[in-house]
Order: sequence, then C-alpha cells, then structure tokens
Amino acid sequence: MFGSESENNQLSQESKVRIRSKQVWWRVDLGQSITIQYITIYYRATTGYRFGGYSLYVSNSTNHIEGILCYQDNRSNVNVNPTHLCPYVAQYVTVYNHREEPKRHDWYSNDAILELCEVQVFGCQIGSYGNQSCNNPCPESCYGGNCNAITGSCFYCFPGMFGEVCEQNCSANCNSTCEKDTGHCIGCIPGKRGDLCDANCPVNCVACEQTSEKCFGCIPDKRGDLCDANCPVNCVTCEQTSEKCFECVNGKYGDVCDIDCSDTCTNKSCTKGNGYCLAGCIPGKKGNLCDTSCSSNCATCDQTSEQCYGNYNIAV
Repeated sequence: MFGSESENNQLSQESKVRIRSKQVWWRVDLGQSITIQYITIYYRATTGYRFGGYSLYVSNSTNHIEGILCYQDNRSNVNVNPTHLCPYVAQYVTVYNHREEPKRHDWYSNDAILELCEVQVFGCQIGSYGNQSCNNPCPESCYGGNCNAITGSCFYCFPGMFGEVCEQNCSANCNSTCEKDTGHCIGCIPGKRGDLCDANCPVNCVACEQTSEKCFGCIPDKRGDLCDANCPVNCVTCEQTSEKCFECVNGKYGDVCDIDCSDTCTNKSCTKGNGYCLAGCIPGKKGNLCDTSCSSNCATCDQTSEQCYGNYNIAV
C-alpha cells in the first residue's frame, strides 16, 4: 500500500478532509510513478449525499484532467467505503466532485463536499508484481516493463506480439500490430481483410476494408464497391463510384470518353476535358481544335498564331 501527504489540504484532528464548494478535489502524491491495482476510499459515514457524484482520477501530473478517469459515480445511491480497480501507472490520485445546475440527483447535497477519512492506494513499484509482496519482476516481454500489480499480465505489448504476457505473434498479414487480448489485427497488409487478415480482398481491389469486402481503389478499367464493374469502353481508368473517366484512350475525350477527337488533330490526340488538340494540327490547320485554316499561302502555321512555317511554291 502506498500513501503520501495530500496537497493544499490538511487532515483534521478527526483524520478527515472536509472541503465545501461547487467544485472540490483532494489529491495524494505517491512520490513516484506506481503500478496501481486498486484504490479504497473511506468517507464519513451517513453523509453519502455529500459524496454522491464523485470521480476518481489517476495521473502523472498535478492536472488530473490530463490523467485517466478510473471511476465516475452517477448512481441512485452511493457507497461511502468503495474499492475501485484502477490498473494504471501513475504518481497522483485525485478524488474530485462538483455540483451541476440542476443537480444530477435530487438527493445530492447542494454543495460538493469531501469528508475523506482515509484513501488507500494498493499496488507495486514499476516493473514488479505480486499480491501484497511485489517480489516478482514483470515479464521482459511487457512493453515498457510494466505489468498488472497482482497477476503480472502485461499492460502493453511490443509491436507484433499479443497475449497475457505478450507471448504470441500477431498474424503475418497484420499491418505490424494487433489487439493485445484477442490478437485481432489493427489493419491488414494490402489485399487482405478480416479480424486476423486471413481473407482475401475481392480480386480487382487494390485494398479493402478490414471488416467488409468494400474496396479502397480498383485496378485499371474496374469500378464499384467490389471493383466488379467495368469502366466505360474507352476509359483507361475511371472513378470507383461512377462511370466518370480519369483518362481516355487515344482519339477520345469527354466525361465517359465517348466523343471523338478531331480528325485535324495530329495523331488524333486531344485533351480529355475539352477536346483541344495536344500534339498540334495537321498541315494547313490551326486553333485549339485545329478547325481553322492557315493563311492561303502557308503550308503549315503555328497552332496559336498566324505565323507560317512554310510557303507553297508560287509560279511566276
């Protein structure tokens, strides 16, 4: 059992802390980070209406809100001598209470009042466990060297491991990590799905949701939730959720690549969005769509101006 003096509050001659306000707290500094197992509170008997609505936090700083909420009371009655499991590593324990408007329960006191007779914190030094004794070292397989103060089970595992003492390997198809207790993968490698990533995504998927067959991208020329539908015939690739094309085969343009590029475009090549010729115009034509003739004496001209690149032979 660990204990230390409280902050900002003095114990009365009756070994109680009494604080009255709309928002009250009491905190103990354990002196160092401890692997806590459970916390027992002794509140003044027959005054549960003052204790109702309390919260219990553990933290590694004096700002308890940044810590872990172990327990929050919101019942129709309150136990004035509760024991709460709180298996976390922390240096500070805070008992907190407040009063809302309106009160959560009519039987609560109007003010939040703490009348603590004793607060007991049970646990072990970091890296050790053993009920009452704390004589056993935590397993080396525990990430950070911390374990449950009574059972010795690991709080966290190294990446790729799971189990009570992190003794089992995650599935090879997991994306590096899995849940400590179940071994279920936290993400799969591409092409796999399922709790253990042992099922295949649909054949045309790039990747899929772990909990379903829905694809996150399709191979070229496929679309749909399962990538089992074809893109429009002249698409190279298309949107997964529609028939809109990202790229057309040469000679086609438009949202679904169903419009012919102009025959006056060189190599019949044009932009997908508006059909503008990409590689220039055939001799004698100019303009974005190559639909305007060069000057009468030009053999060829600049696509965007009147400049000739060659003249026809004129007989004298």
